[in-house]
Amino acid sequence: MTNKNLTLIKNADLIISMDDARRVLNNYDILISDGQIQKVEKTIRLNGLEKVIDQNTEVPSITDLIFLPDIYIPVLAFFGLVLITIFLRKLFYKK
Repeated sequence: MTNKNLTLIKNADLIISMDDARRVLNNYDILISDGQIQKVEKTIRLNGLEKVIDQNTEVPSITDLIFLPDIYIPVLAFFGLVLITIFLRKLFYKK
């Protein structure tokens, strides 16, 4: 597959098919490409460039969430915008 937006969900606990048989699949992998399901198989192996979601992992601890770098980028952007707003307000609304 040459699509750039791949997501691989590993070991999904429960999948119910939408066909007439309504099959129940346990611990299957799901390959999603550009928002559409492409494959549902027992084991899917790709080249490693896709986003992999493992459904049988532990819930992250509070320290994992606190030290996650993805959280700090929006927080820094927010405070940067607040500082710019304060600066522009003082610059343009002088008395």
